[in-house]
Amino acid sequence: MSLVNQSIVSFTVQCNDSILHSIEVTISSKPNIITFNQLQDTSQSPGQVLDLPFSGTISTGTSMPFQFRMSLSLNFQILDLINNKDTLELSDSIHTYRIPVSIIQERTRVIVSSDSIFMLNEGITSWKVKVPFNVMLSQFDVCEIQAELSDTMHSCYSQAKGNRIVHINEVCANEFSKVAEAGVQFNLIRISPNPVGESGTAEFTLQGDGIVTLDAVNPLGERIKIAEEYLTSGHYELQFSTKNFANGVYGIIVRAADGRERRAMFVIER
Repeated sequence: MSLVNQSIVSFTVQCNDSILHSIEVTISSKPNIITFNQLQDTSQSPGQVLDLPFSGTISTGTSMPFQFRMSLSLNFQILDLINNKDTLELSDSIHTYRIPVSIIQERTRVIVSSDSIFMLNEGITSWKVKVPFNVMLSQFDVCEIQAELSDTMHSCYSQAKGNRIVHINEVCANEFSKVAEAGVQFNLIRISPNPVGESGTAEFTLQGDGIVTLDAVNPLGERIKIAEEYLTSGHYELQFSTKNFANGVYGIIVRAADGRERRAMFVIER
């Protein structure tokens, strides 16, 4: 949207049918500009906390009231909001002050808004706020966040927009380890310990050669591949890390080359 609105006003002095004097004056509103600082890409592992910082400036031509509102478009299945309250920090040439903000998560966006109206001094005011998320175990390895900042009171301010990329790290899992020769059937024997703490072991017997895939299923029901390898017949175990998983109920699915699957549930509890 335009940062400066201009209007032309005409003043005319007239006596009877004669124009004695006429003047046109151009009136321009002072720009009040909201900006985002450059948003850096970041990365985090599933199950870990990610504090996403956002910052920028607000420039005003005079002291004005302002109510902060920032909208973040994102998938709630990738990033799950932790807190619904935080603090917006504002700094100008005179002082620094903090304003409480409310954070609401919807299916496709997060709304951060100040709980009250505050006065901005003339000049440039820097702002910054952090939004805390849990990184979910999901099928996605990238989350693109589209951020939009605006004033909720009036249209005197521009709107600022920015994008941020969050890279989701892969789940840590070791290679399959063969511990015995072929058994009588394909079967997922057990997961131990259960509940799992920082790591667990999945054991299964495979009859026949081929590509074997091990998937995890998170509490949302999403299926995520954590290991895939060509194996020959035998009894195998897989050590897998859960240090980046949030507490909850998960599933393990072993799929053989012929498409047969065996499933088991386990609990992560710390």
